[in-house]
Amino acid sequence: QETRDEAGREARRMMTELWQASGMAKLPAVQEYVAMMAEGLEREKFLVFAHHLEVLDGLEAAMKAAKALYIRIDGRTDMRERHDLVTRFQEDPTVQVAIL
Repeated sequence: QETRDEAGREARRMMTELWQASGMAKLPAVQEYVAMMAEGLEREKFLVFAHHLEVLDGLEAAMKAAKALYIRIDGRTDMRERHDLVTRFQEDPTVQVAIL
């Protein structure tokens, strides 16, 4: 039983590691696409969802490089700030991107 539990934990660890690696592998293409969207002629608002903090960080870096105004809400965002950030995204026409 103990060996089976260890094998299960190791399999879950490896799957998590591979899942995170796949997110990071996609990041350069996603950064390029999101920057292109932010710099587009229509300047439409849009949402970008990601799971891993490293991917969220990369998306935020792309928005900074594109000089796009954005909000970011993730697991570290204080609960009291979330509503204000959502309101800012919804009501401020210059805030174009929500990174979630």
